[in-house]
Formats: sequence, C-alpha cells, structure tokens
Amino acid sequence: MGLKRRTYYSFEAGEGPLDLAKIWRFADATDSDPVAIMDALQLGDPDIALRAMDNKASSILLGSYRRFNDRVGDRLTTITPNILIEAFKRPFDSLEEHLDKRDQSTERWLEENLPKMIPPEED
Repeated sequence: MGLKRRTYYSFEAGEGPLDLAKIWRFADATDSDPVAIMDALQLGDPDIALRAMDNKASSILLGSYRRFNDRVGDRLTTITPNILIEAFKRPFDSLEEHLDKRDQSTERWLEENLPKMIPPEED
C-alpha cells in the first residue's frame, strides 16, 4: 500500500480520518471489495466486507446502479420510492431463492449419497 508500518497499523485499527484512497489501495492489495469495505464502515457491520471480499458483491451492485443511472439519466427522478423498493427487493429475493434451492439440493445429495460412501459396520 506504500504506507509506513505505523500508518498501516493505525489505518487497520480504524484510527484517524477516513481516507478513501487508502481503502482502495488496501482493497487492491488484499484483492477485496473496496465498496464493501465502505459499506461495512457506513453500516457498522464488518461482516459485509468479509462476505463480499471474494465475489465483489458491493462493487457489482454499485456498478450496476451506475450503469442504470447513466442509461436513464434524469428519468430516474420520476421513479417513486415504492417502485424502487419493489425493483431492488426482487433481485435479492431471487438470489435468496437460488441459495435456498442450492442448499436444499446439497442436503438432499448428501442424504442420498453419504450413506453409500460409509462402509458397513462389521459384526
């Protein structure tokens, strides 16, 4: 990150003023999601940064919003909050449904196949 050791330790401990450039350098050095780190700071939940470290969920979300904003421009101001809530809720519900199905499929596979892998007990 190009920081003195003491400065890095202070940064990692969350001491001193918020420095976005350091967050981006840290994320680059650790191959983590800089937007998720900022989300975690904003929301007071470090798990947000940990969960998005590998899949870059927060950066993807922000990038998608940026693309949408660029495409619709000022028309964005005509969308009411209830429409935005429904629009943002739908993909997250879909992702949760995907995870539930995947988890159920994995559990079912294990229930069906794990007993076949365990050798029978000898008498």
